[in-house]
Amino acid sequence: MVIAGTSLPNQGISTTAIAGDGFWSFNTTGYRYFRVHMTAVTGTESITIVGTPGISTVGSSGGGETVSSAIAPNNTAAVVIKASPGQILSVHAFNSGTIPAFLKIYNAASATCGSGTPAVRWMIPAASGFVLVDPKGLNFSTGITYCLTLAISDADTTAPAASTYLVNVGFQ
Repeated sequence: MVIAGTSLPNQGISTTAIAGDGFWSFNTTGYRYFRVHMTAVTGTESITIVGTPGISTVGSSGGGETVSSAIAPNNTAAVVIKASPGQILSVHAFNSGTIPAFLKIYNAASATCGSGTPAVRWMIPAASGFVLVDPKGLNFSTGITYCLTLAISDADTTAPAASTYLVNVGFQ
C-alpha cells in the first residue's frame, strides 16, 4: 500500500510505502489531499478513515463519477452531459487525426454549437490528446453541455471528421 499526500497544490508530495499485514496509520494533519493506492487486492481489504470531516470516498461498489463517452460524429450537434447542475471531475479527449479540434464546454442544459460563450475550452491536439482530472470538480450551475469543432472561435461550426475524436467526461 502506498499513501501520498500534498499540503497545497503544486507543492511537494510526501509518500509512505507500507508492506506486510496489519494496521497502519497516516497522519493527514496539514494535508489538503491524500490518496491511497493498494495493489494485490483480494477483495477483503478495506480503508477506514477516522476523524476526517467532509471527506469523499470512492469504493468498488458505488460512488464516484458517472462517465459520458462519445466518438464524435461528422456534425457539431451539442452533447448534453447533464441537464441540471453538476461538476466535471475528469476529461479524457483523444484525436487520431491530423487536425486539432476544440472541445467547448457550456454551463447550460442545452446548447447550439457556434452560439453563446463556452465556460471552458480545450484543444485536442492532432494525433494526440489530453487527460484532465480535478478531484474538487469544475462546477456548472445550470448544466453540462459540450460541442466539438475544428476552429478555436466560439462561433465556429466546422464539423469534425467522423470517428476521429473520442471524448470521455466524468461528472457528478
